[in-house]
Amino acid sequence: MSCKKEGSIVFQPEVAVNHDIVRVADTAGSTRIIVHAEAAWSAEMVDKDVQWARVLQGSGNGTGQFFLEFESNEGNLPRQTKVLVVGGDKKDTILLQQKGIPTSIDIKDTELVGIAAGGKMKSGIIANIPYDLMTLEIKYQTGSSIDWISEVNIENMNSLVFRLSKTEDSEDRTALLKLSYLDALGTLNQDSILVKQRPKAGNDSDFAEPRDMNYVKTMLPDGIITENIYLESIVISEKGNANLATNLNTTAALVSPRENQISFYVQDPNNQYGGILLKTKESSDNIFDQYEKVKIWLKGTKLTKYSNPTRYVIEEVGNEHVLEKNEGDPIQPKEVYMKDLTDNDIYTWVKLKDVEIAVSNGYFSNMNEGYAARVSIYASCIRDINRDNMYMLINTGVPYRIEQRVPQGSGTITGILVHDNVLRFGGNIGRYSIRPLNRSDIALAESRDNGFTRVIAEWSGFKGDTPNPIAPDFGQEYKAKISHSSKAILNGPDFNGPGVTNSGGYSVSGWWNNGKGESWIFELSTLGLTKPLSMQLEGDVISGGPRNHILEWAESLDATTWNFIGEYTLQDYVRAGNGTLYTDVAGYKVVDFALPNDLLNKNMVYIRARVKDNVAGTTTSDLGGTITGVASRLGHASIKENK
Repeated sequence: MSCKKEGSIVFQPEVAVNHDIVRVADTAGSTRIIVHAEAAWSAEMVDKDVQWARVLQGSGNGTGQFFLEFESNEGNLPRQTKVLVVGGDKKDTILLQQKGIPTSIDIKDTELVGIAAGGKMKSGIIANIPYDLMTLEIKYQTGSSIDWISEVNIENMNSLVFRLSKTEDSEDRTALLKLSYLDALGTLNQDSILVKQRPKAGNDSDFAEPRDMNYVKTMLPDGIITENIYLESIVISEKGNANLATNLNTTAALVSPRENQISFYVQDPNNQYGGILLKTKESSDNIFDQYEKVKIWLKGTKLTKYSNPTRYVIEEVGNEHVLEKNEGDPIQPKEVYMKDLTDNDIYTWVKLKDVEIAVSNGYFSNMNEGYAARVSIYASCIRDINRDNMYMLINTGVPYRIEQRVPQGSGTITGILVHDNVLRFGGNIGRYSIRPLNRSDIALAESRDNGFTRVIAEWSGFKGDTPNPIAPDFGQEYKAKISHSSKAILNGPDFNGPGVTNSGGYSVSGWWNNGKGESWIFELSTLGLTKPLSMQLEGDVISGGPRNHILEWAESLDATTWNFIGEYTLQDYVRAGNGTLYTDVAGYKVVDFALPNDLLNKNMVYIRARVKDNVAGTTTSDLGGTITGVASRLGHASIKENK
């Protein structure tokens, strides 16, 4: 739809232009300009090279009109140009302004603290304005010198970078770095960051001795480090990245970003002795960027050693502990299958081979976005060609998590290997998990055709407008069916998208009857199937629903003995108001199982997900209650075959 707008110019020998600014929408259109004059006049673009606007019918005699035609500016910054109106010996201009996207500059850190040796500094930034259009202002506030901040730039559209020179001052020096942009509509956007640089410590660090990572891990005791030593290592995390650590709740409905802001990871330069997670005293002390070579003075920091799995954390790292940090070359991740990982790989840069997302529906974090502010993380189940699995951890602050649908094929996933207890997904979610730092680290093929599995049977949504709403999406040729041991399956919610819908899942209430647990039942023929199979389930429960489940199989529903496959837990779904517990999940949890080869090539097999015991959550805990008549729900179930 075009946009039309009228302006008016009184153009007489003794009268000035009284409408000198015309502002139009960002869509294509035209606007009419009325001219009042007593003689001949003409209108033309001041800048003849402007392509997006043009004058039509641009001349007249006496009172008349002309038109300004303009192209669409959707998705671009606001813009402006000038139109010259001439009558006799009088000239004046009209400023044509066209709206565009709102401009923004948002520097993620309010303060950064550099070390005496100087070096490259980095802060996250969200800006839709090219750096060369911004105005840079640096106000040096304290210190004996100026111009100690240089090479200011924006890298990769998301990082504000600059360099500090080495300081010889005996006290802190500070400066305020400000970026601003005045758009074509006269709106000023600006943000600033306080930059501090500490002087050389002049303490025991001058006499610290080097030690390698093996010494730190094997020779130092737990607790405050008293030895005057420093550690040389390579940083593998990114300054300002949103996916470094699991943030903690300060209340049931609020998450603090602090844990992610203070965490960084280093690994052994010789790739022998693994890695360490370090935490700074304050977020402004976390100045470490990926691949930097650093010397960290350890005296006064706190070392904690964990077992099962073995891992190491150093806390209380302050700016005074950073002796040197220099840019380094990218390091190659260790390429590995899940089965070959060891505890020595924890907190190192790894690339998992031949992996896929276990339930490749929806987005990178399938949850009810209305509760996203209450949770810090989504654990996405991934699996590999050997039928091993782990969770890929995606923080809610990660920008791409609901911007793109997940790829359905296989490939590699690169990231930092971690061990994390994620309460909302059951606590201990496995020995190892992986944290990718960027979307490009998840290098999976888009199509299922380019994966290592073939879907044998799949149930990915309740089909309420069909004769059989619980029919499989795939699996008819294998006579695949889903049922419940005692009740009809009803419509449930679906979280496999950027929000939540009230349909698309499967729901059943009443899971403990006559002293035993009920079951989801899946049946199919495996006749002719000879390659390894796996099964994926995605579900949750309403508080009071069954927590603990057993997956097992038999060749008959009436079998007296069922063959064990595995066990899993489902978590309580978040509650409205302030009743949410730290153990409640905001969507579905995905579990993955390698199915035994014994059920291959059978006329018919039955797989049941049976409630193990009469254990449920309460209003105050994820345990301690008994099962009530509330719902347990599935969002997806599938059986896959390795190709």
